[in-house]
Amino acid sequence: MVEINENNINIFLTQLGFTLKEGEELTFFKKYNNNYEIKIIIDRNNFKKSKIDFGEKIIVIRNTTTNFSQQENFVVLECINRLLTKQYSPDKIIIEKDWKLGHKEKGCLDIQVLNNNNKSFLMIECKTWDKEFKKEKNNMYDNGGQLFSYFIQDRHTKYLCLIRQH
Repeated sequence: MVEINENNINIFLTQLGFTLKEGEELTFFKKYNNNYEIKIIIDRNNFKKSKIDFGEKIIVIRNTTTNFSQQENFVVLECINRLLTKQYSPDKIIIEKDWKLGHKEKGCLDIQVLNNNNKSFLMIECKTWDKEFKKEKNNMYDNGGQLFSYFIQDRHTKYLCLIRQH
């Protein structure tokens, strides 16, 4: 895995099908079916503060994945890109849905996809390549990990997916 940074972000976003629009700001955008658009505005002064605008229809509960502060955010972006490319409806996608786990703890599912009846269809947990992915995969085998904790909260879900960056 190559760590994505300000030196290679152009290559990463171009491979995902984003187009660069240069101006006062460095902006990448991609249009999907029905002209749905995701925009990425690169902060030239602080790359990690660059903004990912997932558009008006995708529900973003917490903004922790709308910047480049963590490598996992690139995995979330890549996954959302794949869902939209496969024509999943943006208004059926929720990012960072939070769940109460136990009495005091809570967890946040990276991506939830709803079906046409607005019931949970797919839960996706995104991890970076190698160490983080292996750690969560082992957690799933040992005690159910994050995904099964979320699944217990919403048993309508048909599919659970642990995904890693390519």
